Amino acid sequence: MILDGLDERYGASEKLISEALVGSHKLLLLSRPYGVEGERPQVDVEMEHGGLSAGQVQAYLGQHMSREEGEGLWAFVQGQPALQQLALVPVNLQILCALWQDDAQGLQAAAQGGNLLGLYQRLTEYIWRRYTQRPGNEGLGVEEREQLFELLGEVALRGLGRGEILISAATVREVAEERSGRESLPRESGLLLQAAGRRYQFPHLTFQEYFAGRQLAIGLLSEEGRAREEVMQYLRAHKYKPQHRVMLSFAGGEVSRREGREGLEKLLMALGESASEVVGVQQLLLELRCVEAWLRQGGGPLGEAYQRRLTGWLEEALRQVKRGGDTTLLELLEGTFPSLRAVLAETSAVLEALLKAARDSSEYVRSAASAALGELSKAAPSEAVLEDMDADARA
Repeated sequence: MILDGLDERYGASEKLISEALVGSHKLLLLSRPYGVEGERPQVDVEMEHGGLSAGQVQAYLGQHMSREEGEGLWAFVQGQPALQQLALVPVNLQILCALWQDDAQGLQAAAQGGNLLGLYQRLTEYIWRRYTQRPGNEGLGVEEREQLFELLGEVALRGLGRGEILISAATVREVAEERSGRESLPRESGLLLQAAGRRYQFPHLTFQEYFAGRQLAIGLLSEEGRAREEVMQYLRAHKYKPQHRVMLSFAGGEVSRREGREGLEKLLMALGESASEVVGVQQLLLELRCVEAWLRQGGGPLGEAYQRRLTGWLEEALRQVKRGGDTTLLELLEGTFPSLRAVLAETSAVLEALLKAARDSSEYVRSAASAALGELSKAAPSEAVLEDMDADARA
């Protein structure tokens, strides 16, 4: 049974999963396997979709762009390691093509360093601009765009909180009445589509996650106490759920874009205040995703307090390795998301701790530290980090 576009199990995918479980062959292919933890052990074959190959990407560019445009976009993607991964997903590749043809220089600035927030911000503004070019919409400006985007953000956020990717008409009507005093939202923009059965959906799940993260950031940074409290309640209820990971990464990027380091600190503080985990590993990994989003915005080196926090966790992971060869925590820290090295490469204390561990008396520790350093070598430390390190570490 292959599920495409209904990866999170909720709603219509439930019937398909039930049919797959009673069949004689159980093949389950998902890009985001949320909510199927109980069924996964029963599957005969599990496959991970790796996306398009480099050859397929180039073939797509050749079919949908001029030779000059395709070569230019491919060269840009090749120079951005994080963007290479994004381009392997068909919907992201389609987005990149549309934005490159519209404004290549603007896309390069927005998506530098694999900035997913910048990519979707650019795309939604592009769709809005096309919407305002339709007859009768010429007078719509930035204020109307912000009003619509906040309405969509609230729909997206409530939908995620209720496990809705196919969003119910009740959710849409509820937001419309609260926010605009109307019973419906303007859907002609192309950002909220009507599906079968009086349900609604965004063009792709990542659009919903983008608008939800944007709205969460707006509420957190609001001067209204009620709005901030609603965000805190949402975080307490949902922040550790895997289906909210991408949304929270978008929120981390958005608070950083709006208020810089101060915005990031507000989000980290909110996540800490609503912490409900005893061990703290999930909390750390959650914070790392937000910090990574800050770095993707070009935020610069991390503060000393957070460097000490990261170093403390790394040292604890290495102690576990030394005590019995247990690499579980270390692998969890290294493998949380592909760009974790971008966070660590901006943290001189972490690099120095790994270099020290690479000279440890324990073979297990030396091996683990060397492997981690190998991963970090894929992202060269910034000049500011190098200046902060001692001479031996720099060498």
